[in-house]
This record gives sequence, structure tokens and C-alpha cells, in this order.
Amino acid sequence: MNDKVNYRTCVCCKSLKYKYDMARIAVVDGKVSCDVSFKAGGRGMYICSLKCLEKISSSKKFSKIYNLVSDEEILKSIKEVLKNAE
Repeated sequence: MNDKVNYRTCVCCKSLKYKYDMARIAVVDGKVSCDVSFKAGGRGMYICSLKCLEKISSSKKFSKIYNLVSDEEILKSIKEVLKNAE
């Protein structure tokens, strides 16, 4: 079996990392949430570190992504997942 299946690309830095070491943000039916189970349907994106999360929040390039994750509860859950992964 191919090991590449469990690797994903960070939406910010484009680095390829093991998906369970990243935070997944899922957009399902227009609602954004931090997907802790990695099984939610809909569109998803991965963020690999707190540094990338900060870069997303401070850059115009990522304004569309940040507008999705700007809710405080979502940011808090993303930060928690990333702290546990590091």
C-alpha cells in the first residue's frame, strides 16, 4: 500500500506532512469547523503549525482562508490541535 495516502499539503507553506500531525479545517454545508476526527465530509484544508496559522491571519494572500477560520472557537480548537501535534 502507498504511504503517500496519509500525507497532506499545508495550505500555507505547501509542505507535505503526515495528516495526523496537522489540523484539518472542514467546510461542510457552508459551516466551518476544526475536524478533529479527520472524517468530516465536505471541503477540507490542512494547517501544519501555529506559525502557518499566524501567517494566514496576517497576510492578504490568505484572506479568504482566514475569513473562514476567523471565528474564535475555531481558532482556539485549531491552536489546541496544533499544540498537541508539536
